Amino acid sequence: MQEFTLEELVELIEAHAGEPDEGELDVSVVDVLFQELGYDSVQLLEVVSQIKARYGLDLAEGILAEMRTPRQVLDTINELLRSRQHDGMGNGMTVHTSSGAFDLSHNDASSLHAQQLLLLACGGRLARVVYTLAELGVADVVADGPLDIDTIAEKAGADAVSLYRVLRCAASVGIFVEGPTRTFGLTPLAEGLRSDNPNGVLPLVRYNNIELTHRPFDEILHSVRTGEPSFERTLGVSFPDYLSANPEVGRFFDQFMSFWSRQFVEEELEQYRFERFTSLADLGGGDGFFLAQVLKRHPEMSAYLYDYPSVVAKAGPLLEEFGVRERVEIEGGDLTRADVPAGYDAYLLKAVLHWQNDEQAEGILKEIRRKMGDNAAARLLVFDSVLDPGNAWDHGKFLDVDMLVLFGGRERTFDDWTALLRRSGFELVGQPNVFHWTLLEAKPV
Repeated sequence: MQEFTLEELVELIEAHAGEPDEGELDVSVVDVLFQELGYDSVQLLEVVSQIKARYGLDLAEGILAEMRTPRQVLDTINELLRSRQHDGMGNGMTVHTSSGAFDLSHNDASSLHAQQLLLLACGGRLARVVYTLAELGVADVVADGPLDIDTIAEKAGADAVSLYRVLRCAASVGIFVEGPTRTFGLTPLAEGLRSDNPNGVLPLVRYNNIELTHRPFDEILHSVRTGEPSFERTLGVSFPDYLSANPEVGRFFDQFMSFWSRQFVEEELEQYRFERFTSLADLGGGDGFFLAQVLKRHPEMSAYLYDYPSVVAKAGPLLEEFGVRERVEIEGGDLTRADVPAGYDAYLLKAVLHWQNDEQAEGILKEIRRKMGDNAAARLLVFDSVLDPGNAWDHGKFLDVDMLVLFGGRERTFDDWTALLRRSGFELVGQPNVFHWTLLEAKPV
């Protein structure tokens, strides 16, 4: 089996990121953080891009966050290589999954282009197939191993004949796999639909199929022709007013945003060195979960939380739960018209500015800059997507279309961010830190 070795990794690092600050790259530093070896995230991105090109791997967005040491790089790349060998869909190969093994030799790799062309026309149907299987909980039903269709249908509460037809369609593109005697099991793609998978996409599948997102996309042509979002055109009210008028949808949206916020905290919070600050203004901070985790770790810090009134109404009990409520001032309103408070060491915008067009984003940033005054030590912390250039795969490019259709906002390239910050009176500090989200740290100028 193909294997990625330490020698190859060292070769790529030295060729594209240089020598380490101290010592040599060998087995003695295999568990040392790249940061301690003197390599930043931009250098590592170049190394990862070389690995992708050499092995033809499609690395998931944010995977760099999981590779903080040489050993983690080796483990991650070799696991992907093993998965590719096991998950091949042609040439008489077999899929090995947690649900068992199934022969997939009927798939002809030479027809891949034709299949992709058909998906251009049928992708919308596939999305609804995935949604249906997600709502029925089929991935959970077969989590312990393959089952026959009658048993799956009984457990999922579905008609066996109809469910078989839908599962057969999904299996034809690698979502679940059909075995002998009308049995179905999990594939790596189907694993992502399990409710107990912390790295799965079940919340995202559900989010993409509720009225909140689904109906505005029926009017995407309007957005492309006019540059205007379609949300109010199709639903008749603004986004926050819609959530207020539809409490059940509002609760789901809160849970959806909290899912990503909690994942963010678990995987990345320790990377961002909040200990530098004694006060933090979290603008657009939702229900305060992220802020609560920061304050728990830094008991001397005071904070300010701002978001829509219906959102921050939930913040008090949550902050009380984590024992930090007395250190937080809470205010509700529209950030594009907010009177941002002065005097904070750092101003945080976490997944906020991509909801705004350039004019709105610039207005928010200029207000923050004005309130920083002549405090040269104050910092702006922007956690957001930075789009990969050209034809590179980037989930942010799909989010960018979401922003166009739903809210009128946009995702931005590094050059876009640099220009926006400069126009607003800020300058980047060092290189951006790239994890699942990119941290852009800026100082007032």
